[in-house]
Amino acid sequence: MSLGRVVRELRIHLCSASPASQGARDFVTKYYSSLKKANPSLPVLVRECNGAQAQVQARLPFGEEKHFAVNGMSAEEIKSVIDGLAK
Repeated sequence: MSLGRVVRELRIHLCSASPASQGARDFVTKYYSSLKKANPSLPVLVRECNGAQAQVQARLPFGEEKHFAVNGMSAEEIKSVIDGLAK
């Protein structure tokens, strides 16, 4: 899950109670440590807010940002979305 020089910052927004954010919570539990080991200098921000829609935001070079709605996705599907950023 190495994101190399493609991603400058990764933000994961989720709700701490919503069933639609369960996959995002599972992703953080299962994959956060391996993501940080593979990308030690990459800032990975996890933001919890009641009622928030689960989403992944990536800041790319030259100020470009990509947003992905991940409501209702499983942890593995979210991992695929993040892995796709490196391509």
